[in-house]
Amino acid sequence: MNKTATAPQQKRKQKTDYYQIVTDRIIALLDKGVPPWRKTWGSHGLARNYASGHVYTGINMLMLNFVAPYDVPLYMSRKQIHDKGGNIVKGSKAEWVYFYGDYYKDEDGKVIPSNQVAAREKGGENLNHIRFLKARPVYNISCVEGIEIVNPEMPTHEYNPIEECEVLLAEIPIKPTYATTDGDRAFYDPIADRITIPNMKYFTASEEYYCTLFHELVHWSGHASRLARPGVMDEKATFGKKLYAEEELIAEMGASYLCAITGIDRDAVTENSAAYIQGWIKRLQEDKKLIFRVAAKAQQAIDFLTKKED
Repeated sequence: MNKTATAPQQKRKQKTDYYQIVTDRIIALLDKGVPPWRKTWGSHGLARNYASGHVYTGINMLMLNFVAPYDVPLYMSRKQIHDKGGNIVKGSKAEWVYFYGDYYKDEDGKVIPSNQVAAREKGGENLNHIRFLKARPVYNISCVEGIEIVNPEMPTHEYNPIEECEVLLAEIPIKPTYATTDGDRAFYDPIADRITIPNMKYFTASEEYYCTLFHELVHWSGHASRLARPGVMDEKATFGKKLYAEEELIAEMGASYLCAITGIDRDAVTENSAAYIQGWIKRLQEDKKLIFRVAAKAQQAIDFLTKKED
């Protein structure tokens, strides 16, 4: 009597889809209005391995610099931490470093040992080269105890105020409240009615500073005491879908208008704005009236900020 394969024999270990994991994390940030490519100020330099000094590149640069929720982008593996005499703080969450592995199969689908590949290819065999994505956990230095960590200084750039931008800011009819910090975030808080922005010296260029500030100023214009846009004041818009996304588009389009008014015309600014807007339009592409509605509200914000109210 032939026996059929049992359930355990039929099961195969499901492979982790690292591509989907990365994509899901970026989409989650977009849903919260935090596009990871939009940040143009430096905090503590590029993400790197604290033990080896290796600077992460490619997707690892994006994920460890801008997606991972840490102020200082320095990381170590579990082994590196233990080798230095440290420990991982209980409850800490690992980030992941992604890299490619590979192997070869012959025409019959049999895996070829790596030490035989060169000789068999030289002998004329047609081997199938298979690459696959792998991941290894690393921990931010804030998750490490028992090691004295020397934090790098925040990189700074030449501070060059742009006269046209400063004039526009000085002439806003109602003066906004600003909080200039050495921190890592730029945002508008509608409850406190305050704009928080890193010091200009931490931005990669003065133009990027003003572009970011203009974005937050357009948000500020939507406060209930001014233009009262729902996407600014409605609590449902905080992590909402269309309402929050529409407000982000208004702010970015308005910032682009203000950059044009003040003569800012840098490729980097334009590319960042285009990528930002494209991301939200793709999110809301089913709404054919979106761009017209956003453009009108952005113009209303600019008229308010530049004293052109009727």
